[in-house]
Amino acid sequence: MQMYKHNISISSFTDEFYVDTNNTEAQKFLNTDEPLLGRKRTTFDDKNNIVEISFAQYNDQIHNYEISFDV
Repeated sequence: MQMYKHNISISSFTDEFYVDTNNTEAQKFLNTDEPLLGRKRTTFDDKNNIVEISFAQYNDQIHNYEISFDV
C-alpha cells in the first residue's frame, strides 16, 4: 500500500528460495520442528531500482508455495 500511496510502480521481481534450518521463532509460529522453505523477494521499479526486499518462511508440510503466471 505504501508504494501505491507514493506512486511507485513495480516492473519486476526476483524470488530466491532456500532451506531455512535455523529459524526457531518461525518454526514455533508455523508449528513445526522441520526446516522451512525460505523466500527472499526483491522488487524493482521501471528504472531497475530496488523498491522492496521481503523475506518469508513456509511450512511446506502444510501448504505448497505456488507460482502462477498470466501470459
